[in-house]
Amino acid sequence: MPLSVRAIAVPNRLLIITSLVSVALRLFLVVLLHNSYSYAGVSLTYGDLARNLKTGHGISSTDVSKIRQEQRIQNRLIDLQEFPLVSNAPRAPTMTRLPGYSVLLAATQFVFGQDRYIYIQVLQALLDGILGTFLIFSLTTSMFGKSHGILAAFLYGVSPVSRVTVYALPDAWISLFVLAILVAAAKWVTDGRFRWLFATAFLLGLCAYLRQEVSFLLVAALSAAIFISGHKLRATKFFLVCTITLTACLSPLLIRNQKVFDTNRTSSVQVGGLLWEGIGEYPNHLGATASDTALYLYQASRGYTPLSPEADRFILGEVATYIRNEPGEFFTGLCKRFLRVCLLQGGKWETGVASSGGYFIGLPLLVYRISLFLLFLIGIFLSRGVSKLTVLPITAAAGLILPHCFILLEPRHIVVASGPLFIFASFSIVHFWGARSRSRHNR
Repeated sequence: MPLSVRAIAVPNRLLIITSLVSVALRLFLVVLLHNSYSYAGVSLTYGDLARNLKTGHGISSTDVSKIRQEQRIQNRLIDLQEFPLVSNAPRAPTMTRLPGYSVLLAATQFVFGQDRYIYIQVLQALLDGILGTFLIFSLTTSMFGKSHGILAAFLYGVSPVSRVTVYALPDAWISLFVLAILVAAAKWVTDGRFRWLFATAFLLGLCAYLRQEVSFLLVAALSAAIFISGHKLRATKFFLVCTITLTACLSPLLIRNQKVFDTNRTSSVQVGGLLWEGIGEYPNHLGATASDTALYLYQASRGYTPLSPEADRFILGEVATYIRNEPGEFFTGLCKRFLRVCLLQGGKWETGVASSGGYFIGLPLLVYRISLFLLFLIGIFLSRGVSKLTVLPITAAAGLILPHCFILLEPRHIVVASGPLFIFASFSIVHFWGARSRSRHNR
């Protein structure tokens, strides 16, 4: 076999093996944790919306309080098919969640004929294990080479963040969209072909139906990154095309919510609520706590309908007053969240058995998170000047992760931006491994 062919074949075989290991780990976690109670309440809202979409009732909700209570009692995620809904059950229009994930959930349930979450959980495991590792490999290879790409794909494939694929939530899909958007944006910067710009804009539009703030933050971050890399005209084109595409994609929701709810929002984004609960993670004079239930009760006690735009504006006012009156306390909490967001990727300073299922021990997980972030920083330093494309994943990670310093920390929201951490961690490891090998050879 010619050397050139062998050089190509070996990395390809390693990538296939990495993907298989990645898929096996995720399927194993699905078997263990598919009915985990973690985020079961949020999954229920997506499941309820999916059922109504599938039965032709549009973006609406039904009373699922009985299922929610049963989930709490049984401490597990319960499939909606265990609670059949009568055809004339009252339904109300909703804008609590963006419909993208519910559409995917409804599609899998339609194909298999059962209102169960397991189908989309398995699909998430397969896609993240195969497509996720390939996208990480592709992006890293375009910047640093195949050896770095294989290692980055392996780090991504065996990472504890793979647990995100278990939840019946949109985060695993968002993570894939972020990687795909970075790959397409890198192609646009490299060769300037408009097909890559339009592909990036299209992916951003689809991602917006899963979590709109991710798409808007990415547009801002990547536009800045392209500008910094020296492509000022391309940065302007990128910003304009992607912003127009995002607006066009979300316009049906904007028009619908304007007619139904008399608001210009696409969904009930509770900015004030997220800030309030973020403050509530630490002792504070606002009286806030890191609890949705506490937030809704507080809004109701002041005469507001929870999750309504009016209720959120009220909470925003409360938060603004608190920041003016207690700037030192607010800044202290901000610094604490900054360390958790960066060093621990939203995790907690726990060294016992982790609270999320008990399958990962707290101390190794703590060491892993800190090590990953430090390797990420070292990789950024060592790779400076190696490729102009490095600014893209760095800026994207910062743009998606740093805003969580101000709001309630949910690790699953930070995981969607974790891809760049593995890219630069792989560069650090390969660099140190190469330096060690050279040192041995010189002896």
